[in-house]
Amino acid sequence: MSAYQQVTLSNSRSIGFSDVVSSPLTQFQHVQISVQNSGEKVTWMCSFEGMSEQIFSLFKSLLSIGKPLRLASKLDVKQQTAILEFTQEEKDKIERYLNHLVYLIQKEVDFKRVLKEIIANKTRFKAEQVLLQKALFEPSGV
Repeated sequence: MSAYQQVTLSNSRSIGFSDVVSSPLTQFQHVQISVQNSGEKVTWMCSFEGMSEQIFSLFKSLLSIGKPLRLASKLDVKQQTAILEFTQEEKDKIERYLNHLVYLIQKEVDFKRVLKEIIANKTRFKAEQVLLQKALFEPSGV
């Protein structure tokens, strides 16, 4: 039997494991987090299954840029999993750092959503312009 407690999150924060609920990573849909506490050492195994590879790549990149020294991370791109290890003493600091990463990723997701809407609106506007020009400049049957 594994020493991990496994919880699957699907946009829900009402889970009985306080370690998991307080994890900043629970802000993402379909993030599976397993928690193992062994004395002073805490291990979070996070699976980003079902999320776009771009979001996991962004998480991986941001994590590698400026992670706290006492945060050990092992990333598996094929499986889209991250194993984060840190001490109980560093837990608050690590959670603040992960909150910041989640904030940056959420901003990127929001930006891409808005950009997609703008591009769709511009495409629709151009199509309407073409129809108006045809209606104005084509000779009528009269």
